[in-house]
Amino acid sequence: DSLIDTGVFANGENTIVLNPGTVTSNKTYLIVYNMGDILAGRTYGVQITGNTDIRVVGLDSGETLAVTITYDSVIGNLMTARTGAVTVASSDTTPAAALVSDSQTDSSILRFKITASSQESVRITTISLTFQGTGNPNTQISDVELWIDGGTVPNVIDGRDTQLVNGKAFGSDSMVYLTDFLNTLTITAGESVQLLVLYNFGDIKAGYTYGIKYTASNTMAVLGLS
Repeated sequence: DSLIDTGVFANGENTIVLNPGTVTSNKTYLIVYNMGDILAGRTYGVQITGNTDIRVVGLDSGETLAVTITYDSVIGNLMTARTGAVTVASSDTTPAAALVSDSQTDSSILRFKITASSQESVRITTISLTFQGTGNPNTQISDVELWIDGGTVPNVIDGRDTQLVNGKAFGSDSMVYLTDFLNTLTITAGESVQLLVLYNFGDIKAGYTYGIKYTASNTMAVLGLS
């Protein structure tokens, strides 16, 4: 293959002018895009919409020649910019196993991070988590809190942390649905946010265990911002 010409679309216009050079026999041309900062979900293509889009000059006559397009237009397939995604993983710093007591509040249970892909920034509106352990989440855990753990000390609530959810209880399926966020949870493209889950305990049972997890069976509502 040989590179014949390059060009750019003019600002505010949807047309580009390319010069294929001298044509002495049948030739097949391939148009290639080098993408810049594209928007997720948008489509990109190119087309020759009519005979006037092609200008041909005869080498002997020097005259502008007539052009006939076999179809009404020559249209390439549309390429769709990949939409964003998020990944969920355990944090590098997670709460250590510990002993807890009846009515203990603000107990750090899980710290995890959500990372937005480089395609676009995202907003998260709902996260479901599943109880794990031998205790009863419905009768022994009063409620669950969710925080953005952005402070200087991981796993500890301080003045730089932001509360997202307060007072959510487990359902009969041992899952808690963290929604109706108190503050917006937006993650910039390519960046991560650390989240911290807290338990407020009720009447717990000695020797029983209490934890929480995010697995493939859990759900997360994610809105792409582009």
